[in-house]
Amino acid sequence: MTLALDANHDLFLGSRAGVATVSGGPAVAQRLLTRLKLFRGEWFLDVNAGTPWFQKILSDTADIRDIEIELKRQILDTPGVVSILSFFVDFNRSTRSLAISFEVDTPFGPSGVLEVSL
Repeated sequence: MTLALDANHDLFLGSRAGVATVSGGPAVAQRLLTRLKLFRGEWFLDVNAGTPWFQKILSDTADIRDIEIELKRQILDTPGVVSILSFFVDFNRSTRSLAISFEVDTPFGPSGVLEVSL
């Protein structure tokens, strides 16, 4: 069972003031976004969980090729992801900002385009 999150990535409460759940393709998409938005070391119960944004991706020595490799690894290691159908990264070193958009294939069909910006 996967708890549903709203557009702000907060817990979504169902219409009967209960907790809503999500399954299938939407659950895979939600797992992906959660994994990518979680900074490595942020969750005290597992400091190795999450994406190494500061450790590898937004570091001063980061190379765009290494950034793409790490992000694709994070995506492909997410349960329910079969393959990456499209992937685009826009990295601005001077502002240390990054935006990615991608689509993955799941056992339930394509995810649709997903986006994460920092």
